[in-house]
Amino acid sequence: MLSLFWIEGRMRRAPYCRWSLLWLLGQYLTAFVALRALGGTLSLEQMLVHVFVVPLRYLGQMVEGRLFAATTWFVTAAFLFQVLTAWVLAALAIRRARDAAINEWWAAAAVLPPLQPVLVLILSLLPSREEAGSPPRPAPDARARITVAAFEGAFAGMGLTVLAVALSTLVFGVYGTGLFVASPLIIGAVTAYIGNYRADIGAGATWALVKSAAVLGGLALLALALEGLICIVVIAPLWLLLSAIGGFIGRAIARTAHRPPHSTTAALALVPLLYAVEAIFPAAVTFENQVSIDIDAPSTAVWGSITAMGRIEEPPGLLFRLGLAHPLSGRLVGEGVGAQRHGEFSTGTAVEQITEWIPNHRLAFLVLNDVPTVRELSVYDHVHAPHVVGYFATTVASFELEDRGAQMTRLTLRSTHVLRLEPTLYWLPLVKWVVEENKARVLRHIRALAERAR
Repeated sequence: MLSLFWIEGRMRRAPYCRWSLLWLLGQYLTAFVALRALGGTLSLEQMLVHVFVVPLRYLGQMVEGRLFAATTWFVTAAFLFQVLTAWVLAALAIRRARDAAINEWWAAAAVLPPLQPVLVLILSLLPSREEAGSPPRPAPDARARITVAAFEGAFAGMGLTVLAVALSTLVFGVYGTGLFVASPLIIGAVTAYIGNYRADIGAGATWALVKSAAVLGGLALLALALEGLICIVVIAPLWLLLSAIGGFIGRAIARTAHRPPHSTTAALALVPLLYAVEAIFPAAVTFENQVSIDIDAPSTAVWGSITAMGRIEEPPGLLFRLGLAHPLSGRLVGEGVGAQRHGEFSTGTAVEQITEWIPNHRLAFLVLNDVPTVRELSVYDHVHAPHVVGYFATTVASFELEDRGAQMTRLTLRSTHVLRLEPTLYWLPLVKWVVEENKARVLRHIRALAERAR
């Protein structure tokens, strides 16, 4: 069983077909079970799309625990199983391609769910054969190996990172699994292959090479105003981890294949295809969030503090001072249903329309326009990063007051949001933390006003 995870070596048609079908069907079954756990909220067409095209797309919604309390472990296990499946299918495909004497980089299609069945079918039909004698790799001295790896591998990785971000965000308009998962995997693999195809430079040097390429790529994104510092820092842990895994794969291929670097274009060509699939089937996860606080004041004083909130006195945390959007003040224009509330944030003003006005009990509103999620740290006045607007939005929100007796009031700030970033399991906890930090700061401000006015 452990041999299924090996990348080096060969695999004949029969065992490849057997094991690939087993893991492929297991992935589809896992996706089907996960989606059915949503309670039948998807149509048959949506079910087919999210089982065979983008498996487990709606895992993020299940994290909210709408159906049963202990969903987090189930969702995490399902996600890890999908990652494990992609690894096994890729490892099997690389060994089968090597046995069929074709370019191993075509096996990168094994990480793209829409192409997995086609790849399994093709590789199961190709006969085994010995590759025509390829010239042995030269054995340059240590200094030459380090120089070649540093310049060719690192700068290729840097260029591919810039190209991937530009294609995904500016051309296809998606921030999804293709950009944040497939791209670092494939870029890391290509970088490592270029650094090792002349001679094996070792695991440590390969990791340093892949890491250097990622750092140079981040600096290039800053220099070209494609991203700001905060977003690069936030995505860095996931990108570096997946780049390292890709580097392991690329080095393993280089140790047994002697093809020139341009052979990796077979894998690179798959990345825009995944971007296109995500653009056709865009992600959108809706989630609810609430934060409560107990206030030592009657509901009348709390209501007065909500409707005349003024400017928030408490300074924001460090990350918010560095650019994350945070509330500054709230102002009502009129009273009752139909009135407007202007929420001033560090990145702009959100206009909200009152939909429910029950004095001393509930104030609900619809967000008519949202504000940018971040003001990017950059030397430029404008950064070409579409994700700051539209990829996270607040749709509705409400202040709810509950009389707790003895002049005590529990105030709850409830809201609904839409997240259009993937992978959801990475972005959702970060987004929820930002939302809850901002809410807690607003509630503490209202508490201070109410307790002074009681």
